[in-house]
Amino acid sequence: MLRRRVLLRVTLLSEDLASWRVEISFVRTPPAQQIGRASGVSEVQVDGPIRRCLVSRGLQAFLRAM
Repeated sequence: MLRRRVLLRVTLLSEDLASWRVEISFVRTPPAQQIGRASGVSEVQVDGPIRRCLVSRGLQAFLRAM
């Protein structure tokens, strides 16, 4: 059984909840390509096990990519 521990930090960028700055820290190798291809995800930054990105138009596709 594969277990993932994910720390998710979301920062509100606007009052209308249209965009979020997201920082994710993974215990294992993160799915960088899946995250970058998710609908509404841009500005993906890689820093070791940490991924930072901008998520627009809702978090659903982003969360599925993880």
